[in-house]
Amino acid sequence: MKTCVASFRIFLRNWLPSANAKLLWTTRKLWRYSIVSGIAANTLAQLHNTDSALVYSSALLNQLGTSVVLSLSARLFDHTWGTWIREASLCRDKEVHDAVIATEFPAKAVYEQVLNHGHKLNWQLLELLKFETSPLTLLLKELDQTLTYRELSPQAAIVARANCYAKVVLLEEMRQIDPQERRLMFDYYELTEQEVLRLKAQNYRRLDLL
Repeated sequence: MKTCVASFRIFLRNWLPSANAKLLWTTRKLWRYSIVSGIAANTLAQLHNTDSALVYSSALLNQLGTSVVLSLSARLFDHTWGTWIREASLCRDKEVHDAVIATEFPAKAVYEQVLNHGHKLNWQLLELLKFETSPLTLLLKELDQTLTYRELSPQAAIVARANCYAKVVLLEEMRQIDPQERRLMFDYYELTEQEVLRLKAQNYRRLDLL
């Protein structure tokens, strides 16, 4: 199981965009979110005596679809931008060249693609790899298709609570959440005082194997 978890980490990391400088901050935050969510999920799984490897892996791969969308978008943008800049250089048109140089990465359009396809791709990609009956695939599919938190199975609910906690941690690091907003998020995902205390005690800078 340790080998599988390590493979999932490498799988996710390799899909994160690495060459596009404009996505460097986003990539770092996405990887940070995945680390915090994975550690939180593992902590909650141990607290509730459930399958740590399953919820840990699910939390890590819950950003797989987003990573794929970002990576492919970055590759497409870089390829298109490179083609345009070469064509502008060949025709020696300074205005066209300057316009290409000033072209911004279409962040808003890519964000819409993440919203529309990110969570679906989490499990659809695994199905394409012939893992359609895997508990991991089924859990990620449940997280995508279940409308409310209270309808989730116990293991999916742990992943959802871990994701909630990861969001709060990152928002606090960026000073973009106040205590009342944090409380509302914890209340919606039914994080107990015991769970919050256990989660606060973890080191979120180191992602260990199970």
